[in-house]
Amino acid sequence: MAKYNHAVIHFNNGFHGWHLSNEQYETGLKKYVKFLKSNKSKECILIYSLTTPYPSKETGQKLDPVKNQVVKDRNRIARKIMEENGIPVIDLYGLMEPELEKYSSSKGDVHYNKEGYEIMAEEISKEILKIIGK
Repeated sequence: MAKYNHAVIHFNNGFHGWHLSNEQYETGLKKYVKFLKSNKSKECILIYSLTTPYPSKETGQKLDPVKNQVVKDRNRIARKIMEENGIPVIDLYGLMEPELEKYSSSKGDVHYNKEGYEIMAEEISKEILKIIGK
């Protein structure tokens, strides 16, 4: 990986690791960050994006109370790890949560419609350019 001269590595762990406890998740994410830091090119900037909310399939309920709590816990863990490692964080959770139902591809689906993906892409691009000073 270090032989490539990446300017930026933008990463996220998404909804992976549901079977893990928060402690196991934290250990794994720390290992992943350590790997990226030790294997990236010298000038490469690491940037992390928080996981988006987990919508509910239930009528009248915006967020799945159990699965979204896992997302919030994992985002809290990720923020702490990124802060400890000086890695900037893009808050996609906060971006998408207010109008989650508008941007979800369907009720309860963790995937997004075209407009939702465009909004996230714009935010990510804007934040990356700001971080790298362009």
